[in-house]
Amino acid sequence: MSEQPYGGGEAGADTYEIFVRDEIENGRAPLERSDWIKTKAKPNWQPEGGENWTPDFAYEARMLTYYKGKQWQAIVDNTGIEPGSSDLVWLPFLDVAATPEATDILTAAQAEKEAALVAKDAAVAAQGGSETALSQTQAARAAAELAAQAAAADAQAFADIATGVAQTAEGAYFRVLDGAADYVTTYRVEGGIAVEKVSAPARAVTDTLQSELATETAERRSLIGAPAAGNGWLWAVTDPDGFVLGGARADGALEFGDNRLGETGVLTALLDLVSSSGDGLRVLDADGFLSTLIADGNVATGGTSLGSAGLVTEDFAIRPSEGGAFRVLDPDGFVGMMLDASGLNVARIAESLAPDVASADALAIESRNAANLARSAAVARALNTTAQRPTATITQMLWYGQSLSVGAEAWPKLTGSIDTGLGLRMIGQSTRPDARTSAGFTPLGNSGLNDLAAVVQSSDLSTILDDPTVAALDPGTVVYGEGPDIAAALTLRALQLAHLGREEETDRLLLVTSCGVGGKSIEDLSPGADPDLYQRV
Repeated sequence: MSEQPYGGGEAGADTYEIFVRDEIENGRAPLERSDWIKTKAKPNWQPEGGENWTPDFAYEARMLTYYKGKQWQAIVDNTGIEPGSSDLVWLPFLDVAATPEATDILTAAQAEKEAALVAKDAAVAAQGGSETALSQTQAARAAAELAAQAAAADAQAFADIATGVAQTAEGAYFRVLDGAADYVTTYRVEGGIAVEKVSAPARAVTDTLQSELATETAERRSLIGAPAAGNGWLWAVTDPDGFVLGGARADGALEFGDNRLGETGVLTALLDLVSSSGDGLRVLDADGFLSTLIADGNVATGGTSLGSAGLVTEDFAIRPSEGGAFRVLDPDGFVGMMLDASGLNVARIAESLAPDVASADALAIESRNAANLARSAAVARALNTTAQRPTATITQMLWYGQSLSVGAEAWPKLTGSIDTGLGLRMIGQSTRPDARTSAGFTPLGNSGLNDLAAVVQSSDLSTILDDPTVAALDPGTVVYGEGPDIAAALTLRALQLAHLGREEETDRLLLVTSCGVGGKSIEDLSPGADPDLYQRV
């Protein structure tokens, strides 16, 4: 952009915004909108790209240019597309000069609009009077308001507020077109001061908005349906920008947005209806999980199914029997009620509660109860084969994981001396090794079985820190303190001794070893990684 007087005098869709943007980008302070309009010198400011359109210049959206005696504005970024050749790329730019003549036109249009509103309000008030009796005070007030509106509609237009106050009588109205030429404001002179009453868009604004709305509406209606080859489409509906909205796919399916109808079923954004084996149908939720299954004459959803086998729920089942009879079963499969040719039979808990029930029914219930009690006792006596009981001379408790498992920042330690009679041990002087990320476990200090103790180690695990050193640490310092392995071992041994009714255990030792490494991923901690941290275990 060449050095030239600032300003422009353009008025229309966002012209001033483009001017401000370019002035700031070039390190200049842009004029106020009112001063910018007053310059009125069209050649004084042009957007980048020159006054006349050139085919090799890369125009950006909202840039202006001149071509064949008209001014055009780019709708999208483009190069080499001739203005006027496509309404999707270029549009004629609205150019309204901020002249007194334009001001008078805008003022007259606004006056006509407000006069129409006054007439409408008068008609509404007249109709309301026929329906509801207004008091004389209300009628007088309405008449005064209509008179004021009529006076405002006839108000004279001035270039600025000061001129309007000077040339308008007390109590009368005048109008001012603001510096941006976007709004016409009506004032009333009260005590020699202009008091703002109403502000309305100028015709340039409303015309532009109507034009843009009409253009957008036309574009949205300009959907194109035509055969489409490629990308799996056989026939497609496209928007004005060429994007496919939907249509017929090459595989015979109909697809619009997230909705698809084809051989596999109906697919939507909320649920899918897809074919199952035979004449079956599956209903899937938005996450692809099975919600309802319809197959082989049965309907199943959640814990409920309905079909030839009867109605089955999580709480009961109604099963058909021969001869039109049916049975109601509880969740364990026992009959609670049965209807057959002999009538309706309902199970009773005990014969003493219903003397009319046959003793055979009570005996059957007692038999089932005894069988259930025996089954419960067998379950309670079953051994847990998935966990090692601490019955060996030495049972090792291995810890492996990330920073939580090794007590990162868990200082100061909370557990003091641990009773040696509990039979809790560790290898070396800590449950952790002497290095933070070594591919193997080297005990700290020595390799003996020492009494379990909670300690605080340095960030590299090579040194045990004493209490004064720990107390002087800044919050957030990464050293390794008392981990969850200490509390777990103490709790396990306490529960074991309480179960056995003993105070100590020295014959069966519990060895605690912490092999974890903080700040590592699951892959880093898995066997075979490089380095192979799992070798610690």
